[in-house]
Amino acid sequence: MPAELSRQTTKRNIDYYGWFWSGPETIPWGGQVQDGGAVLGFSYHDLASRIKVYGADNAEKRLEEIMEWFGEVQEAGGYREYYKDGKRGTTLQGGGTAGGLGLDHEFFESILVPQIMINGFLGLKPHGDGIEIRPNLPKDWQSLEITRIHLHDLILDIAVTKDTITLKSKGEARLPFFAYLPEGKWKLIQFDTDGKKIKEISLDVVDGEGLSIQPKDDVILHFTR
Repeated sequence: MPAELSRQTTKRNIDYYGWFWSGPETIPWGGQVQDGGAVLGFSYHDLASRIKVYGADNAEKRLEEIMEWFGEVQEAGGYREYYKDGKRGTTLQGGGTAGGLGLDHEFFESILVPQIMINGFLGLKPHGDGIEIRPNLPKDWQSLEITRIHLHDLILDIAVTKDTITLKSKGEARLPFFAYLPEGKWKLIQFDTDGKKIKEISLDVVDGEGLSIQPKDDVILHFTR
């Protein structure tokens, strides 16, 4: 099993296979995803847990390991080419064939892994009435920017540092829109698209209470503390 991916089970399982698999006792432990195998998409949950329990630096190190493995896979020509002969300790599951790794075919959840940039390091959480942003940047990252996030009626570009959050939007919220930020003293500075300051407001943010904002095409919202 690749060190970059975590096993989904650590105990032999022949009792709770999906109904579409037969003869689980004929497949060795680690030779099927639900019996000692691994799914790339679930590494998202590993990274999210690391941010919450051990911090962003720990999660960054793990993500770098995954990215290094993925780079080798891409250089080899993709998942199927990389694992084609079984000499790397396992084979791929998918399309009706058992294997130790779930990476492609029906394993659409592989797309979860890069979402850690949005939900984990950027700290974005959508709300029914707005957006929550709690950056979790590793110490070596000066900033993080993610563009074209579709939320409600808006397309948002969000840039964060340890002490700033900047929102640019396309579209306009039809309903009251709230920003949920970490507790503390903030300043909200509004700029036009040419960088000219429009307004500056001092804010005392209480945890869990949203700030009423109204993102617009021609206004950049810059929060700083």
